Amino acid sequence: MRIALVGERSPSVRSHARMPLLVRALRERDGVAMDAYWISTADVSGVDEFDGIWLVPGSPYRDEAGALEAVRVARERGIPDHLRQRLHAVGRRRRAGQL
Repeated sequence: MRIALVGERSPSVRSHARMPLLVRALRERDGVAMDAYWISTADVSGVDEFDGIWLVPGSPYRDEAGALEAVRVARERGIPDHLRQRLHAVGRRRRAGQL
């Protein structure tokens, strides 16, 4: 499984520094065969070739339009994406009066 980590990688963003640990844990502990690739928002061409897309935290993004393009590609092509799933979860919680 190939995952696109869309965003501007920065060692000062805690979640970015932890990403390799997460990928390793998924491989070793859960047996998930996954390779993660950082994709800058400035060039999201080819993002449709991934099995999943994760718009990582740490804005501002270099190219906001590129970030939105990655989400659009995921939505239109049925590629699982982390941001869309989180937005749906927030919407469900809001409708349930939990937010």
